[in-house]
Amino acid sequence: MQTRPAHQGRGLARAVLDTALRRAWHAGCDLVFLEASVEDWPRRFYARLGFREIAVTHLFTRLPA
Repeated sequence: MQTRPAHQGRGLARAVLDTALRRAWHAGCDLVFLEASVEDWPRRFYARLGFREIAVTHLFTRLPA
């Protein structure tokens, strides 16, 4: 998901995440996790919202020859 540049900085991403977390809580989910790239901005955004890094994973894909 990405916010158009003209609409960035208005709290839209936070509102979407807050809604998702609220829905998960009301559905009985007591564990929520996110995946974010080490090099990308969402990692810092999620940290500001209280998420913390618990693991680092690697993904490998082999394309057909």
